[in-house]
Amino acid sequence: DDIVGNNSYHVLYAEGNATSDITSACEVNGFYISAGAALGSYPNNIGGGLYVKGNGAGKEASPSISNCSFLGNKAYLGGAINFFTNNGGLSSSSITNSSFSGSLAVTNGGAIHIQSSNAGTLSPSFTDCTFSDNSTSTSGNGGVVYNYAVDAADVCSPNFTNCSFSENTGFYGAVFYKYLVGTCQSSITNCSFSNNQATSVGGAIYNITTGTGNSGNLSSSFINCSFSENSADYEAGAIGNSGVNCLPSFTNCILWGNYAINSP
Repeated sequence: DDIVGNNSYHVLYAEGNATSDITSACEVNGFYISAGAALGSYPNNIGGGLYVKGNGAGKEASPSISNCSFLGNKAYLGGAINFFTNNGGLSSSSITNSSFSGSLAVTNGGAIHIQSSNAGTLSPSFTDCTFSDNSTSTSGNGGVVYNYAVDAADVCSPNFTNCSFSENTGFYGAVFYKYLVGTCQSSITNCSFSNNQATSVGGAIYNITTGTGNSGNLSSSFINCSFSENSADYEAGAIGNSGVNCLPSFTNCILWGNYAINSP
């Protein structure tokens, strides 16, 4: 992360489009992915380490990523990885036994930015991964993950199993920030959230549903998860929710030592 010079906007780029699909047969295994700097103009401002894009009806971009370390990548959106589907595109990448550290987003998604639009579907899965010391700028949301379903027809549902999140920072949502006009049905299982800090609201997580006619719908499930020593400068030391259809569920989860510094 100390490379000096004109770094690549994206260390890796994977796009499924009218020419070809990218399926799970495309494997990235055992690499250090470092010093990507997506700080240009669109689309060179998203996904410093890896940019994954499924563009077009039924077009897929789902590379498999395993045993990789994402170190010190930065971007305006999604310091380490950007997942994007558009116009009916699909993405369901599997990311296993990988680590994300020192990622920075100037705006949203310190490590991961996940966005579906125009009837796109996104469902990446993360298993046995660690996320530490990732951050956004002063007013950026989602220190680790920014999850955005732009339209009512969009599905944006990342899943996490056996993952740990520690010492990440963001404005709203030090780990997860989910903004939904469409649908999110994520499953978060056997994960730990510790010592993360939001400089506004949601020491670990902040969810919001919105849209015309309350189209946004969140029904994420948390199973066997722990939340400890997370903090927010204003409200919701661990978890903050907003919106009519914002209905996460919690099963066998424990929360302790979380706090909001300036909460009344």
